[in-house]
Order: sequence, then structure tokens, then C-alpha cells
Amino acid sequence: MLKEKDIHIFESFHSAMWIYDSRHYRIHWGNSEAIAFWRKKDLNDLTHFDYSTEQTEADRTVIKDDLDDYKLGHSKSQWCSFTPADIAKEVYCHFSGIELNDGRVETLIQVIVSKVSLDSELSVHTTSTLVSLWDISGELTSSNHLFKQFYADTKNNFNELFPKQLQAQSLWSQVLEHGHAEKELCLPTLDGNRWYQVNLNLNKKGHTERITMRQLDTTARKHRELHHQKLATTDQLTQIYNRFGVTTIIDKLIANRTPFTLFLIDLDKFKNINDYYGHDKGDAVLKAVAFRLQSVFNDALAISRLGGDEFLILMSGKGQLNKQSEGSKLTRCLNTPYHINGLGNVQSGGSIGVVSYPSDADNMSELLLLADTAMYSAKTSKFEGCSYFNPEMAQPLKRRQQIRNSMQEAIDSASFLHHFEPILLIDDRTIAYHEIQTYWLHPELDMLQSDEFEHIADEMSLMSAIELQALTRACKQVLNDSQRVPVLIKISINELQSGRTYKNLQRLSSVLNTIPFKIQLAVSEKEIAGRELTVAKQLDLITKMNISIVLDDFSTGGINLNKLSLLPIKIIRFHKDFTLSIGKQKNTLLASFLLSAKAAKYQIICKGVNNIEIINILTDLGCDFIQDLPLHLIEKKQA
Repeated sequence: MLKEKDIHIFESFHSAMWIYDSRHYRIHWGNSEAIAFWRKKDLNDLTHFDYSTEQTEADRTVIKDDLDDYKLGHSKSQWCSFTPADIAKEVYCHFSGIELNDGRVETLIQVIVSKVSLDSELSVHTTSTLVSLWDISGELTSSNHLFKQFYADTKNNFNELFPKQLQAQSLWSQVLEHGHAEKELCLPTLDGNRWYQVNLNLNKKGHTERITMRQLDTTARKHRELHHQKLATTDQLTQIYNRFGVTTIIDKLIANRTPFTLFLIDLDKFKNINDYYGHDKGDAVLKAVAFRLQSVFNDALAISRLGGDEFLILMSGKGQLNKQSEGSKLTRCLNTPYHINGLGNVQSGGSIGVVSYPSDADNMSELLLLADTAMYSAKTSKFEGCSYFNPEMAQPLKRRQQIRNSMQEAIDSASFLHHFEPILLIDDRTIAYHEIQTYWLHPELDMLQSDEFEHIADEMSLMSAIELQALTRACKQVLNDSQRVPVLIKISINELQSGRTYKNLQRLSSVLNTIPFKIQLAVSEKEIAGRELTVAKQLDLITKMNISIVLDDFSTGGINLNKLSLLPIKIIRFHKDFTLSIGKQKNTLLASFLLSAKAAKYQIICKGVNNIEIINILTDLGCDFIQDLPLHLIEKKQA
């Protein structure tokens, strides 16, 4: 089932889409076309209108019953009447379920086509009903001129004339048993295949039984409907299924209990292609990937681009050996270079997570979650690009869920602990800074380090509260310290870019004004790479509050010193792997990198310093500060 976090994919759709919240009798969200459809000024105007006065108890009962169907993965399409601003509108809509952020399932509505836009076409067909009369053995006994126009003077038996379409739907046996049958079908005619709303009625007159068949031509409407459905379910860049399209297919497969195998793909090195060659070339690679997947896996149930560089393939149910064979085939497919105009051959590759329905999970949300878990294993382990889910992989997933479940309570009760780690002057190994480290004594998982829970807090939009607690604690540390040693705090790129970090600092401005330059913020080079221009404004605002910025984990994200000069940064901290490489290899290239940073007037912090030899090398290279030094080496120098 689609989730609320994914609705951004519908913002640019050319058909009106909205979420109706049955609990509060309001529209919860709508795209720009929905705002126009409901004749509202803006999204705020749309979502604040109360529809409770326009609903009867019967309406609410129908909505509740429909929601129960949507929770089972069902959907429906039908003609509906709406009256925005007292203007009656008749439209054909698609209704399905969507899971809101609070866990409730509500209704997602998409307008496929309006009756007004079809009037000219429908007017041609309102009197274009094909009528035919059959005896119960299936022999044609009479028909109107329109039926003859499309089927000539056929003498065929009913089941010969419509062998697959109607027999497959069991309409003939249904009308004989119940007296009535109705279905929209695509039927063969002398004018090719056409769509009809087919209505069969059993008529009894004395001892005679005959079946009347009416065929209302719906071809024009159906083509328009299918066109809009294709727009709603197709990724516009690659022309394969989008997330909405493939999740609809998965819902149907699960509803029909059809076994399938799901391959979740995350392209490797794609960010580098975008960063180095531009988004046009990145788009060309995505289109090349989609084209190749379609060519190689032409028997797939569906191939989809979920968004960004993430793809998904659905295959019919496979045994373990077949799954492994398909996984190896997919790995080879992704590892083969793509020829891109203007670039030549481009190597990408991908990490693949594989799950099966129903053996691994019996619902879509869990399947995608397990596939993502397996894909992460492929990315972080040596699985040669492809990882098949097994129950052991679920343990980290369970742990992650435990962290999510307790996060809000931990924030509300201020359950996070703060430890201050020293950063030393390299010359005399006295404390130059403290770095605040956040820990969480979890009620079930014991002590957690920040790198295990902060990215989850980021996903839950709770990182701002955790950062505010750390900032507040850092200010208290400085105020209570007679030496007023500065404190360094690592911040989230999402909090920085959104402006929430700046807002937190503004809340503490009265304290910060009394301790200028005593609070320093560190942001990771990996996270800032490619976003230099977008975060520069936020960094400028922060530095005007007399707060210094440290570029963290330098040497890992690919920012060169020229780009770095555009940012208000005076201190850079090298990653511990960089420091250890200098110590082990005495690498002249790495050393020149550090010397270049010094020549550009940056102060240097090196992490991962654990012996005297590295200290001596870094001293010769002009390093200013060191971190992670064992306690016995600190005491020896100070003694």
C-alpha cells in the first residue's frame, strides 16, 4: 500500500489527486490540480474546509466500508459527482488506500477524466448501442443494424463469436443462472477491437427463453481512461512503471495470492555520475538502465523505477536455484558498462536485495522493508552485488524498530546522555576543545551510540529536538567551565539545510551571545558535497552568530579546496582513515593534501591519532589538533 511519505511523486501530475481524512471530515492533502478542481485559493484553504455537514450517515457508512476494502489492498474506479463551490462536476475517479504517517489508512482519490471533456465523444455513442437477441443454445435470432454493421450477417454461435472474452468471464452461464450479467469488455469487431459495456438479460415469454445482449460502445472513454492511468503509473523519465504503478501491481498479486519474487536495486556510484557529469548525463544513465532491464528481463511481471536511482523488478514465483540464477543474471546486467553519448562507456553496477512472496512476507510493506534490508546487506557485505533475504537479517530490522518505537518517549523525557571527548593541541597535548557525544541508554537495548539512532531520528523528523538538547548541554558545559573550553557539536545536514539548526541556535541566542566562538558546529564533507551552494546561506547566518564551522571527515566526500573556499569554514577535520594511512604508509600524496590545506590557511584537526609516530609526522606537516589519543600518551606529555 502507498504511504504518505511517497505522495510527493503526485505533486506534478496533470490530474487532480487528494487524500480524504474520514476521521476529521477534511481533505488531508491535495496536489495543485486538486486545489484548482475544488476551486480553492491554496493548499491551506483546501485542507481546512469541513465536509461533515455535506455527509449523511449513509455516506459515512459507505466510506467506512470502502476503507475496510482498501486496507486489504483493493481499489475501485467509478463515476462520481462533486460540487466544489456549488458547481456540479461529474468525473471518473480511481479510489485506493494510503497509509498516513500516523498509521491510519485513508482514501486516495484520483480524477481520471471529467464527463464534460468526454461529452462530444460520448454523444456519438449514447445512441450507438448494439442490440442482439439469442436463444439459450447460443444461436443469434435477431439484431439491430448497428450490430450488423460491426458483425455483418453473422451466423456464428454466441460462444464462437466471442470465444475468449465472454466465456472467460462466464457471462453466458451467469445470465442463465441469475437472469442478468454485466461487464465492461474489449471485444473483436469488423472494425477491430472495441470496448463495450455489455449487458445480458434473460427474457422469458411462455415456454420461450431468450437472451438480450446490449453493447454500449465505451471505446473513446476507455482509451482516455487508460491514457490517464498510464500517466499516473508511468515514470516520465524512463517510461517504465513508477512507484504508484508497481505497488498497485503488487497489491493485486497479493490479493490474488500469486507467488512472486521481488528484486530491489540501488545503483552504485550513481551520485558520482550526477556530481561529475551533471544531471542530464545522470538521466541518460537511468534511461539506459531501464531500457536494458526491459530487454534482458522481458518476461518480468513488472519493471519499475521507484525514484532516484532505485529500481524494482517483479518476477513470477521462483525456487531458490532459479532466484540465484536470476540474481546472477541481474548482477551481470547491471555491471556491464552503459554507452552514453558524450561520455562513452560508463560503469555503474548495483546492490540488489531479493525477497519472495509469500515465503518471506505476506504484505507489501514488510516485503519492501525486507528487500531494503537485504539490499543493505549487499551494499555493506561481500555478496557480489546480490543478497537474498534470510531471517537472520531481520534482527537488525527488529532492533531498528525498537529504536523507532522508543524515540519520541526518549526525547520527551530527555533520556539522552552527553559525554565530552577532548580534542588536543598537538604541541603540548592540552585540551583545546571538547566534542560532545550523545548516547542513549535504551530501556531494552542498553547503551546506544549516536550513529545507531541519529539517522533514524532524521527519518522520523525528530533530529531537531535531539540537536537542541545537545546544544543546550554544550552551552551549560562552557558556562560551568572556568577555562571556557569551546565545545564542538556534529549536526545533521538535513537540519542545517532546512534551517532548523539555525532556528535552534536562535532559541539559545541569549546564552550564545555571552560565549562567542565557544560553540562550534561540525558538518560532514560527505553530506555537504554537491550541496555547497544550498547550505552556504545557512552557514553564513550561523557564523554571524559568532559560531565557527568545522568541515568534518575531510578527504571522504570529494570537495576540493576551491569549492571549500566558497564556504565560511576555517577548520577542517580529517577522517581517521586518512590519519592512519599517513601513519602506516608515510604517503607523500596524502601528506601533500594536508600541506595544501595548511597553505590555504585552514586549521587542521586529525582524528584517529593513536601513537607517537603519527603525532611526529602530523607535527612536521603542520597539524594543529589531534583526537582519539590514548590516555597514557596524554598523561606522559603533560607530566
